[in-house]
Amino acid sequence: MPELPEVEVIRRDLLPLKGRRIETVEATDPDLFESPLTPDGAEDKFTGQKLLDIKRYGKYLAFQIAGGWLIFHPRMSGKVQFRDSPPGGADRSKLIFKFEGLTERRLYFTSLRRFTRFYWQSKQDLLAFEKFKGMGPDPFWPNYTWQNFKHGLLNRRSAVKTLLMNQKFIAGVGNIYASEACFRAGVDPRKKIPEIRRRTLKKLYRIIPKLLREAVAARGSSLEPATSATAYLDASSRPGRFKFYHRVYGREGEYCVDCGGRVKKIKQAGRSTYFCSSCQQ
Repeated sequence: MPELPEVEVIRRDLLPLKGRRIETVEATDPDLFESPLTPDGAEDKFTGQKLLDIKRYGKYLAFQIAGGWLIFHPRMSGKVQFRDSPPGGADRSKLIFKFEGLTERRLYFTSLRRFTRFYWQSKQDLLAFEKFKGMGPDPFWPNYTWQNFKHGLLNRRSAVKTLLMNQKFIAGVGNIYASEACFRAGVDPRKKIPEIRRRTLKKLYRIIPKLLREAVAARGSSLEPATSATAYLDASSRPGRFKFYHRVYGREGEYCVDCGGRVKKIKQAGRSTYFCSSCQQ
């Protein structure tokens, strides 16, 4: 699943489309459009409208027109690609925008699996979207403060890495960046929140946005070849490079970049966790 950095890369790639008018809209697969939005409704709402803004909250991408926001949740295999021709392979186009003045290029929302979702938010305040109300602060938004981070830790008894992946605690962090953040903070991902010193938690708080910005600069983490149907690709169908900078994730059995020990892999909450037991205490 794309995490915050991957969705942010796509958002930035698409910013040049701001201000352009949407000339035509094609929408398919009604099962992916959450009520009250339908494929026909999406075509009616967006045809002829000017794209006013593109924002991201957590792992969601939001497109603003005069009447509100189209909110896209890629989930497991959703992609947004701006191309001269339809994506090939197993990707299936679910929504297509053609912009005025751009003859060949289209904005394709695609999905291999059927987990992808489209939502409509009529209020201009993006954070009023129902699914955002129960989510934690986003590390790139002003609501990511030490006060909110600390408040989210109250009465938590879970392992720290599991908590980092909880979208009600922090929006946008998933399996890759939770493992990487724990390594950089020097904290054992299995350690329970009450067992962790305040200074370590504060270090973790500072590391998370820094790590995510580094991942954005490297255009996200593509774990599979670009030809794979489930690989993360940016808006120009290119893979991200941040996997080459992972310090623990996906490196089971390799030498730790800091101490020379071996990176281990365990399961936590059904997901793979990578860590160095020497560096992370």
